Amino acid sequence: MLGVLLILTGIYALLPAKSQSTEIRVAVYLEDTSAYTTQFKEELDASASLYQFYYVDGFFSGYIAGSGEPKVSLYETSASTLSSAICETFFHYIFKVASPQILVDTIDDAALSEELKSRMQAYMNSDTIFRMSSVTDGAYDYKENTYRIQLPIYECTCLLVLFASLFSLMLFLQDQERGIYIALSGKRRYGILCTGLLAGILPIYGIGMLCNGITYGTATLLQVTLVSLLAYLLSLVLSVFIKKSRTLAKWIPVLLLITIVYFFMNYIL
Repeated sequence: MLGVLLILTGIYALLPAKSQSTEIRVAVYLEDTSAYTTQFKEELDASASLYQFYYVDGFFSGYIAGSGEPKVSLYETSASTLSSAICETFFHYIFKVASPQILVDTIDDAALSEELKSRMQAYMNSDTIFRMSSVTDGAYDYKENTYRIQLPIYECTCLLVLFASLFSLMLFLQDQERGIYIALSGKRRYGILCTGLLAGILPIYGIGMLCNGITYGTATLLQVTLVSLLAYLLSLVLSVFIKKSRTLAKWIPVLLLITIVYFFMNYIL
C-alpha cells in the first residue's frame, strides 16, 4: 500500500508538466478599396487579435449611411468564447473607423465637419476619457501539469487509510476469535485494539502526508489528517457492533466502494 503512494508520487514529481503553445491565424478578405478600408486594415494590423471577416465593395458608405447594404458575412465556427471575441473585436474596429463620419453626417454642418472628426478621434483615443481595445493577442501559451487528474494522490491516501484501519480491526477480531486475548481484561483488549489501529494507520498517514505535500503542497494536509482521524474513530465504532472477522470482511469492500463512489461523484460535480 505504501508502495502505491510512493510510486504515484514519484511519477508525478519526475514527469515534466506539459507545455503547449498555439497561434491562431484567421484569414481576412478585403474587397473594398476606400480610405475607410485602408484605415480599417491599419487598425487591424496595429492590434493583435483574432479576425475572420468578409465584406464587399462599398461597405463603409452603406454602413455610415445606415442603409444596411451591403451586409457583412462573418464566417465562424459554432458559438464559443473565441468566436464572441472575434465578433466584438471586428465590430469595434468598424465603429472606430466609421464613427467620426457618422457624427459629421448626423450634425450635418459642413463648417463643423473637421472639428467634429478631430474631437471624436481625440475622444476615442484618449486614455483618460474612454478607451476601447482588444485584449485578445492571437496566441496563447498553455502550461499545466497534466498528470494532476491522472494521479489522485489525495484520494488514494484516503482509501488506503480507511483500508488500513478496517484491516487492522479485522486482524484484531481474528486474534480475538482464536482466544489470544481471552485472559486479558476488557480494558487491556481495548488498548491492544487502539494500538493495532494506530499501527495500521500511522505508516499510511505519514507517507500520505509526504506524498500529498509533494503533490499538492499544503492544500490537502488538513483533509488527510481529518480522514485518518475519522477512519480511526469509525473502526472503534464498528468494533462495538461487529464481533466477527468474517462479517467485517464482507463490509470492507462495501465501505471502500462507497468511498470510491463519493470521490467520483465529488469529482464530476
